[in-house]
Amino acid sequence: MAETAKPRTILFVCSGNTCRSPMAAGIFNARFATGGDKAISAGIHAHIGEGPSKHAVRVAAEYGADISGHRARPMTDALASMATDIVAMTGAQARAIRANHPFAASKVKVLGATKGKSGTSLDIPDPYGGGPEDYRLCASLIAARLAAMSGS
Repeated sequence: MAETAKPRTILFVCSGNTCRSPMAAGIFNARFATGGDKAISAGIHAHIGEGPSKHAVRVAAEYGADISGHRARPMTDALASMATDIVAMTGAQARAIRANHPFAASKVKVLGATKGKSGTSLDIPDPYGGGPEDYRLCASLIAARLAAMSGS
């Protein structure tokens, strides 16, 4: 008898947990979650309870994700323990997560960890403080890398 895969809990992490990681979790849940998989998010420097950026809410909705009820929360040992995968938006964030939660280091990766011509990681740019076009660019990168990550 074939064994079924256990559902994954993917923890997306960015800086403040008001833009990139909530959009990534929302887009993943709306478009890529299968077999009971789910995504959640947190921030390395989150201000607990802060709502998502208005542009993040609007742009996530364009991908079928409602993140309007999201509230920022910090990256914690409990979240790191619960997650099957921890996906950072930048290489620097991945390094910080590994340093602060070393027991979970093997779970940490950068979203779509591709290398540019210079050999540096192509981070997801932070749209915080930008306009709708900055958020659309960010979300399009997130969606493309999620599609590659999930083989879609």
